[in-house]
Amino acid sequence: MTESQLTDTARVTLEQTRVFAGLPTEVLETLRARMETCDLPSGSMLFTEDDPGDAMFIVRRGLIRTFKSHSGQVFELDQRGPGEIVGETALIEGERRFTSARCETDCAMFVLPVKDFYDVIAAHPKVAQHVLQFLTRRARAADARRLSELETENRMLEEHALMQEHLATKGEMAAEIAHELRNYLMALSAHAGLLAHHVGGSSTPVIQRSLNGIDQSIERVKVFTENLLQSRHPSGEKVRIDLNDFLDDQIAFLQPQKRFRALAIQTQWDVSIPALACEPSSLQQVIYNLLLNAVEACADAGVEEPALSMRTEYNRATNMIRLHIADNGPGIGSDLLIRLFAERVTSKSDGHGFGLFAVARIIGQHGGTITARNRSTGGAEFTIAIPVN
Repeated sequence: MTESQLTDTARVTLEQTRVFAGLPTEVLETLRARMETCDLPSGSMLFTEDDPGDAMFIVRRGLIRTFKSHSGQVFELDQRGPGEIVGETALIEGERRFTSARCETDCAMFVLPVKDFYDVIAAHPKVAQHVLQFLTRRARAADARRLSELETENRMLEEHALMQEHLATKGEMAAEIAHELRNYLMALSAHAGLLAHHVGGSSTPVIQRSLNGIDQSIERVKVFTENLLQSRHPSGEKVRIDLNDFLDDQIAFLQPQKRFRALAIQTQWDVSIPALACEPSSLQQVIYNLLLNAVEACADAGVEEPALSMRTEYNRATNMIRLHIADNGPGIGSDLLIRLFAERVTSKSDGHGFGLFAVARIIGQHGGTITARNRSTGGAEFTIAIPVN
């Protein structure tokens, strides 16, 4: 057998290469005679961006991954296995490499230098036709894939716009309800004040407790109406708030609700905290989700006395505010903990996993981070860090 003749292994490799599939055996023999062999270990770079496009590669064994770097980020593009070619575009165009290619496993390849490639085309024009057809099919497939991606992105944008419209409508309705409710509260508060005045010094301890209860209930409903008003415009516009006061309001708003009544909440506020620029309704969503998760985790674990601690602190050196929220529940499973915010995960049979995913997104929109850990004393602790802008 001469050097130009094909071994069985080489014939199978070239016949299974889509760009050369269907070519006569004598053409494949000519190609093989022009090709070099190359073996590279896993992790080796086949070529990098801006390298000369001086050869194309046919994968005989292993896996090649192509990627591109842009603005400090690396974007994975494609992977090529046995029978596929790599680096053909730069070879055809005569330009430098547009992407980089790396061996994901140990690889064995045929290498066809550019000069030999054009010599083969000159001797066998049918090769040029095959290459052109192959590149056209690949371009069409890429266009179809991108069109599908654009359709998906457009559908997601439409759904997001519709959701925002629904939120805006609900927000306006809530604002109208809150406005009317506040008017009734003013009248109720006035009558409660008059009642206390009329009773005066003749009130008994029981009556005084009832009057105090009325005042406290009115204050809680006021907090409720203010929260409705703050949630009116889901536009992402930030305002400056006192975080400690904001958290007190959220606790006062949530604790009267049935599912939170059994939860004992202990607070420790850092009074040195400066005003924080945030979007109140989004931050309210964060607090609600974290407290709700704590309550449900304690309930599912059968914790008899569910408790929660909330603590704020300010670091002047980093100009960061931190909020720590810890519970005495069962903690977070190690398999969930490592991917808690990276994707939609849930430990609930009927959960959708969107709560913490949305929490991480909101904190990220505020330039901050959120982390979770299991405490050595039991329970889970979430830490939110937000910069003071």
